[in-house]
Amino acid sequence: MEDEVIVVFITASGFEEARNIASTLVESRIAACASILKGVSSLYWWKGGVEFSEETLIIVKTRSSLLKELVEKVRSSH
Repeated sequence: MEDEVIVVFITASGFEEARNIASTLVESRIAACASILKGVSSLYWWKGGVEFSEETLIIVKTRSSLLKELVEKVRSSH
């Protein structure tokens, strides 16, 4: 399989958390770029009901071969 460029979307509870995640990914060279967007309104299912919250969105550019490592890194720092 070709090592394709992919885009991954990650939500964080706020800007500082998003910046920490983005910094970790870029500094470890798992991501080529991470863009942070403040003020994202999210509507989602949680614990059997619909929730609404303000979050911060991280848009990450990486390669498909790094996706597993990226997911593991985000889970450990999120």
